[in-house]
Amino acid sequence: MRAPRLIRSTPRPVLAIAMVMLLAVTAGGAVLATEGSSGPLEEGNELRSEATLSPEQAAAIAERETGGTAGDIELEREDGRLLYEVEAGGNDVTIDANDGSVVSVEADDDEVEDDDDDSEVEDDDEE
Repeated sequence: MRAPRLIRSTPRPVLAIAMVMLLAVTAGGAVLATEGSSGPLEEGNELRSEATLSPEQAAAIAERETGGTAGDIELEREDGRLLYEVEAGGNDVTIDANDGSVVSVEADDDEVEDDDDDSEVEDDDEE
């Protein structure tokens, strides 16, 4: 006589579905990781393969230069030179995308305009 089976096996269709779902989740994570590794570029992704520095390295240089946190990063060709423009610490920091040198640091126009708008608030009650 055969002993009763205490553990029921999971039906094969359920296992197949579980495997497909696991594969889909794993593949989705790999795609997201690949997209994130190209860097947080706002513009200039098509030039990325020509740059020696990654966007993350450019962001680190801009943060070190300004003491602020890096925001938007753009990669562009200007006068034949490949440059990152990084917003950091209220400044636009221009960095050579091949040697990492800081080309310029200028006050961010958007930040200046926002500050000007705040200072021009008029109070009609003081007349």
